[in-house]
Amino acid sequence: MGLAYNGTVSTTITGRNCKSWAGITINDELQTAQHNYCRNPDASSNGPWCFTTDPDVFWEFCSIPLCAKECLQNTKGLAYKGTVSTTRTGHNCKSWAGISINNEIQTAQHNYCRNPDADPNGPWCFTSNPDILWEGCSIPLCAKDCKDNQLGVDYTGTVSTTDTGRTCQNWSETYPHSHDFTEKLADQQNYCRNPDNEPLGPWCYTTDYETRWEYCTVPFCDGITISPKPDQNCRMDQQGKNYTGKINKTRFGQSCQAWISLVPNKHPFTVKLADDENYCRNPDTELYGPWCYTTDPGTRWEYCDVPYCGDIEVWLGARDLQRDGLFTWNNSSTYLDFTDWGPKEPNGRYHEDCLATYLYRDGKLHWNDRACARRNFFVCEKR
Repeated sequence: MGLAYNGTVSTTITGRNCKSWAGITINDELQTAQHNYCRNPDASSNGPWCFTTDPDVFWEFCSIPLCAKECLQNTKGLAYKGTVSTTRTGHNCKSWAGISINNEIQTAQHNYCRNPDADPNGPWCFTSNPDILWEGCSIPLCAKDCKDNQLGVDYTGTVSTTDTGRTCQNWSETYPHSHDFTEKLADQQNYCRNPDNEPLGPWCYTTDYETRWEYCTVPFCDGITISPKPDQNCRMDQQGKNYTGKINKTRFGQSCQAWISLVPNKHPFTVKLADDENYCRNPDTELYGPWCYTTDPGTRWEYCDVPYCGDIEVWLGARDLQRDGLFTWNNSSTYLDFTDWGPKEPNGRYHEDCLATYLYRDGKLHWNDRACARRNFFVCEKR
């Protein structure tokens, strides 16, 4: 994403000049930088960008090359462009200039390890030791920071926030969400992974006690062409920041204003939501869910009627406030005559004294003890 980029490129991918950042507000934050260099203040997944001086083009991405990595994308390392110049046993490499390999004269004016003949063992070099003509280099494999397919089960990168920006819970921890991956993923910190082959790719449990888990945005590797992640057409909690569907009318029937437009309502989300057309979203974590600016000059914005996903938690009407672990029905004050607890539940952590149901990762509804302050719906009692 180029969040750490602090270079001086100041033109966009189409050659337009960048505008100074000073005094511009992005996501309610006033920019103070006194320069016009490409940056990524809103963590755009496509990297650094800038506002342009062209009145017809509000903003555009910049073309910033990726830094060379001292690691291999795969065992052959054909794409390696790093600067390791010693072999695995410590011999200095010889310059490639003028050497013929497979009838092809090498012209590179350096002595860095490379793999010009696609040796299956990876990069190597000719050595300056007269007794050793050539030798392989010891270059580690990179953490896989992209995925080769939708599942991304082999992803080993360091993305640690979800699609909606929530921080991932450490896999070795069981608070705020208990789970069965503490041993399997104990050394994976809080990085997004896909240990159970979730169909839409890597995910994580979140540190938000109201949102158990969410998918993560992990880029596809170069050269991989695959359909984008399907829209998430429902919300997983009340705020619904995960929602990426195509509802474009408010709950009262008003048409939504395109996010890239500033008419009739000016707003700070033109860059952040430029690709979201006029679909309902929740970029500022509104309490009651996705919303949009409307095309009606008399109504600035309204909430949208976005349905909940199937795994919303609901209260069942029981609690263990008198004795920990001993639940009674609220209405009758009688003890439970049956149970259907989820894995490792009830755990009684942090005042989890109320009974809820939840669609667990086995695809079935089970019981869970939760903090009574959560904003869940209730199951209605049949009379």
